[in-house]
Amino acid sequence: MKISLLRLLACPTWPLLLTMLVTLTWPDRLRADDFSGDVELFLYGAVSHEPADPGEARNLMIFASAREGNWARVWGKAQEFGVGDHYGLVDEARITDERVEMTVSLLVMGDFWARGEWPAVFHVRAERDADGRLEGRFEGHFNGHRMEGRVEGRVLPPVDQPGFIEPRPDERPRLLFRASELEQLRERAATPFGKAYLKATEGRTDLISLGMRYQLTGDAKYARQAMEEIERRHRREIPLFVSDSGSGGFGHAVFEVALAFDLCVEAWPERFVSRIREQLEDFVDRHQLQLMTSHPNYHPCSNYYGPGRGVPAIVAIALWGDQGPMPRMPRNPLERPRVIAPMEGFTPGDGVAAARLELGKPMGGRWIWSGRLPLEVSRDVMAGIGGYSRATPKVGTEVTYLAQVNRQFTQGKLKFVEVPADATGESGIELPKLMGEEPSSTSVFFTAIEVAEDVAVSLDRHPEGQRIFISGIELETGGVFRLDAGMHPLLVEVRAEGRARGAIGPVLHSVTGDAQNPTLALYDIKRRLWNHDHAHWKTDGLNPRGRFWVERGWWQNYQHYRLGIGDGGFKAETGVYGRISSWFPSVYAGTAWRFLGRPVSPHPDVSHLIPRQIVQAIFSEPGSAEVIAINSIATLNIVPGANARTGRHWIAALFPTIPPRYQPSVLWVWNHLTGVEGADTLERLFQPADEASGLTLAQTFLHYPLGMKPVHPDEGMPKTWRAETFGLFAARSGYANGEEVLAQVFAKASPIHGWSHPNAGAVHLWGMGHEWTTVRRERNGVRQNYSVVLLPDDQIHQGAGARRTHFESRPDGSMSLTLNMDDVYARRSPGLVDSMFLRDESRRVDSGITGIRAVAVDYSEASGLPAVMVMADSIQGGGRKLWTWQLPPGGEANVASNRLTIRQGEAVMDAIILSEKPLALRTETVDLEIGTARNDFHGTVRRAVAEGGDDFLAIFMLRKADAPKPTVEITGSGLDSVIRIGERRYRFVDNRIVME
Repeated sequence: MKISLLRLLACPTWPLLLTMLVTLTWPDRLRADDFSGDVELFLYGAVSHEPADPGEARNLMIFASAREGNWARVWGKAQEFGVGDHYGLVDEARITDERVEMTVSLLVMGDFWARGEWPAVFHVRAERDADGRLEGRFEGHFNGHRMEGRVEGRVLPPVDQPGFIEPRPDERPRLLFRASELEQLRERAATPFGKAYLKATEGRTDLISLGMRYQLTGDAKYARQAMEEIERRHRREIPLFVSDSGSGGFGHAVFEVALAFDLCVEAWPERFVSRIREQLEDFVDRHQLQLMTSHPNYHPCSNYYGPGRGVPAIVAIALWGDQGPMPRMPRNPLERPRVIAPMEGFTPGDGVAAARLELGKPMGGRWIWSGRLPLEVSRDVMAGIGGYSRATPKVGTEVTYLAQVNRQFTQGKLKFVEVPADATGESGIELPKLMGEEPSSTSVFFTAIEVAEDVAVSLDRHPEGQRIFISGIELETGGVFRLDAGMHPLLVEVRAEGRARGAIGPVLHSVTGDAQNPTLALYDIKRRLWNHDHAHWKTDGLNPRGRFWVERGWWQNYQHYRLGIGDGGFKAETGVYGRISSWFPSVYAGTAWRFLGRPVSPHPDVSHLIPRQIVQAIFSEPGSAEVIAINSIATLNIVPGANARTGRHWIAALFPTIPPRYQPSVLWVWNHLTGVEGADTLERLFQPADEASGLTLAQTFLHYPLGMKPVHPDEGMPKTWRAETFGLFAARSGYANGEEVLAQVFAKASPIHGWSHPNAGAVHLWGMGHEWTTVRRERNGVRQNYSVVLLPDDQIHQGAGARRTHFESRPDGSMSLTLNMDDVYARRSPGLVDSMFLRDESRRVDSGITGIRAVAVDYSEASGLPAVMVMADSIQGGGRKLWTWQLPPGGEANVASNRLTIRQGEAVMDAIILSEKPLALRTETVDLEIGTARNDFHGTVRRAVAEGGDDFLAIFMLRKADAPKPTVEITGSGLDSVIRIGERRYRFVDNRIVME
């Protein structure tokens, strides 16, 4: 029987830990909808640090989940606004087949650079199509400011495990497997397969193998050995890094200890358990909020983000289940506001003129300021005249301050002067006007305000880099103050890293009488969140903090799957960084799937990592699997000389999450990599044991499907693949022993917030055992490394992406694809596509150049050839165009007029390039020094080049060297050409290549 998770969660006898999956008590009118599924929304321009400036509005992603009308807690992210994770409630919702209407309240969290908490309430109305896609509008308030804009999104059906039973708080193990599986696993351990695992782990001292042996044998000596090993390795503290390899070494030791804790805790003494628990709790608390390495990239695509979010999420599940104190009730801000009395004896001095306080408008009269000081000044620049709490400067006041420059402390002297009148506008002192383009600095501003009567107020917002003092009391966003009548000094410190932005002119709001007052709205959301947590605490007594760690761990890893891997399972960051970033989130995917009873993500992302790589892989001989990467070194990639089994740990970790339709072929690949040929060779899965981690050995034992029949990829895998988020398109003729043909096109449809190449529209062709054009696979590269059309005379947005406008495929693997390249051919357009891959057409800076690239691959053999690829480029505007083809390192390349022939061993590629004006191909070897060697490219490229007009049409034909050269008939010219090869005709019609 299928058990509804959220119906179980609503049952008072047993709520599951995850707030993500925890229901609220909703009115019957909302339960009537009986909706089950997930809703993902993207709100354009929903949050802003500068609400008065529409250009500063940032986009917001919201994820909400429901089962049978019961809505779980909402999560949100606004990557351009900050790196904080936002959470809140669905206030009401109605989901039908035609539309979605929702009201969502969010607690928007700041980060290390913009500190604070802000309330947001949004009303969403969107139309829904048959595929669940949503388009509509939202309106609402963010921090008291009205916001409205466009909404896009998706309604996704529920994907839950049939018969899933939630874990009990005292249930262990729960990470690698559930306690309820132990009896069955002990039976499995008694089989020849299980004995091979136990033999492989015999004598090992890694913590996971020891913990597994304790569970499978029941012998507590293994748990004691694990404890002794932890004591030996980590006598004082579990290290964050196991090596000096940057983010690649993060979390390994903590992860191992957490798994040992989960497997062995019942056999450990309480004193040892308490010590380990304390260290793990400290780790989760800190590292869900910060990343652990220097100079981290906080985008979910990054190699820093993956381990930094994956490991804490796994540890959080290991810790869940403890009893804990009642959640702390939020303080009503109206109960005891902090009093700000006028500073005794204060009278504005020379150059300072007080202004009457007007609520809702920038404070301050005539200002004076210190001028620009070094950024690295002391915490309180006014320390020499009483500090920020007592200073009341006037024009001419001089202050000696302390600064640290180049690690040396020096003294400086500032002198207050009047702020020029032309630097003041409606928002107060406009910092860009005052400071210009000068880089980082610190400044102090001073004025006075006159308050007519006592008033309860709150600060509208805490501007980035500003500290605000009234009568010596520092104001905080969200705090409520009783500002007493009288004359008050107003001091503002501004620390600007980089160019100064924004304005000096703090705004106070009355706390009472304003329905959208940010302080009261913030309190209302916190109060309702507290009610939610308190209701569950009363039911189960579980520590709300532990519950929150688990749910935030889910949300942070979901972001990696959604924005770092994307639909189609293509991890785009180049070099080894793709492996680093996705490893622990992949391990978490299997753990959370088992713990939650549903996939972490309803999208085809992490679950498709392995199937996608199989589509890109060549299996030329047993034990080998070379992934033909077009943008990054992939996790299954087996390069010459590398251990052929390096891909098995990814399959072992991810196998339970892979869609069932692909699992039999993934099993075939697993056997292929490890040399398994049948039941009598299963021990090879664990050999050689010293080349596998304890985790891989355990996951192999746990996940290898003994009763499943392997299916060759020719029968079980598709021949075409679409990974739309980043734009990988692959088409192959089959999976036959290295003789097949694999063509790939990379759109770079979304920004890659790690190591990124300007390679939109890149193509790669592999076939008959050879590469026919190269791509750059290292972490740095330039557009000249790819087979694209170069525009050497024009300043274009080389790092931008292409957009797919057409795609079709056929069962034999043939494919036709068209990419809109306008964004690449535009001028550099900052903010055109944001960090959540949302495009704003208004930010595109037109260059007068537009274009498309269309590619078709034909495997039908109607042409008489194993494979034909046709590629069209149509570019309007701009200067010279250089059609380029990166030549492979092996083989012989010859050009004659508009024809290119490459021979490698017994295989040949013939190519013809057409344009509306005559062109001549040439081959060349060019030494390039573009940018820096570390971040760009210093090296040599070998390519075929042709300078033509605005249009190019290229035909590539693969054949055996001893096969007759194909007869090609061409009528027409340029893109109007009709090409006939054998029984097949190719032509370019309506911006797509047609195969007839």
